[in-house]
Amino acid sequence: TGLTTTAIVALSDNKVVYSYDFGKASKFRKVVHSPLSLRYKLYGIEFKKAISEILNLADVQDISIAIEIPMGNFMGNSVRVAELFGYYLSILDSLGIQPEQINIMSPTYIKKKFTGIGNSGKIDIINECSDRGFNAPNEHQADAYAMASLL
Repeated sequence: TGLTTTAIVALSDNKVVYSYDFGKASKFRKVVHSPLSLRYKLYGIEFKKAISEILNLADVQDISIAIEIPMGNFMGNSVRVAELFGYYLSILDSLGIQPEQINIMSPTYIKKKFTGIGNSGKIDIINECSDRGFNAPNEHQADAYAMASLL
């Protein structure tokens, strides 16, 4: 399972079995300017629901999760993003996901391992997804797919 702050993609035998994009959900667009605690609660509810759905597809011990370390434009919000990741990690723990099942990856590592070029752009990731049979609807799901494929 690949996880960014905005998307989740789960693979089984290198085939997508679950995909969800938080950024495209209309309920999230409505709370962008809401207090952070409300956004965390909403993301947490949807995140827990998504992971629970993935757990219905596989045994908890068979799940590996990759989480992307925020870089670049997100660094200005690093405290908020770190809080959100902490919230995600506590949800994973509550669902029985063990720390050794969680893999933290940098964007450069993901790009290098997935496309062969550490500074590849979003379009390169999307194109590589397509080459591997996944028609990523946007860069968020492409990133999540790339991470999941590296597990």
